Amino acid sequence: MSAHSLSMILPKTQLVGENYIDWKRNIMIVLTQEKLKFVLTDPCPTVPTAESSAEQKETYDKWTHSDEMARCYILWSISNVLQQKHQSMSTATEIIKSLRKMFDHQRWLARQAAIRSIMNMCMKLGTPVRDHMLALIAQFNVAEVLGAELESETHVDMTLETLPEMFSQFKVSYNMNKVNMSLTKLIKELQNAENVLKTKSSDAFAVTSVGPSSSKSKGNGAGFSGRQTKAPPTVPTRSLVSETEGDHVPIVQRPLGAEDENEDHGVQELVGEKQPQSSRASTD
Repeated sequence: MSAHSLSMILPKTQLVGENYIDWKRNIMIVLTQEKLKFVLTDPCPTVPTAESSAEQKETYDKWTHSDEMARCYILWSISNVLQQKHQSMSTATEIIKSLRKMFDHQRWLARQAAIRSIMNMCMKLGTPVRDHMLALIAQFNVAEVLGAELESETHVDMTLETLPEMFSQFKVSYNMNKVNMSLTKLIKELQNAENVLKTKSSDAFAVTSVGPSSSKSKGNGAGFSGRQTKAPPTVPTRSLVSETEGDHVPIVQRPLGAEDENEDHGVQELVGEKQPQSSRASTD
């Protein structure tokens, strides 16, 4: 990586305080690319003497040169106020430790948030299990970058807790058999279980939709499934009766409750037609 490339990366992520997590990640990328990160973990070699070998002198010179380069990169990537505070420190490790004391609480809070996010991630119905697993793995990576130490078994246990009820049998089998598997293997096993569950669900839906077939009814025509249609309920009716001379004449049939505003008038007219016939009969 050239100095020009570094000048494009470091100023954009300059440490000002609240961005410590992003700054730490980026400065470590730069130091790794420049092969300088070892000065943060390897102690400074003993200062060579006249009796030291050429190899010892070379090792010391390499470490001191690399440490000076790392120190410059770190000072270059922090704000002016922080530069003034740390420029008197002789090694890159001293600067990193000082910055960690000042801002490491951000990493602690972010790590807690990442773990909490994992615990609250519940797979929604309809979501492919592979997509859910990839999202979980991303959160595991974030937590581990922030310093969380999670074993492989812990990954699996936390993942199983995020699965819906449809995977209950899978979880029971896993706990009974005490299977050790990586997250990659777990993804494959969950996808297989998901395919089996989908197949069973499709078969059950097909049986429910078709149902037991019945013989065709006569006169129903081809293709009719034999399902009988119930006749509409009979509506009780009443007869309007003429009281003239004891004759019972059905005037009109209608459902109960279906009253006509002119019902009385209509009855009178019909009864009135009956009366002339009675008078003619008596005359004859």
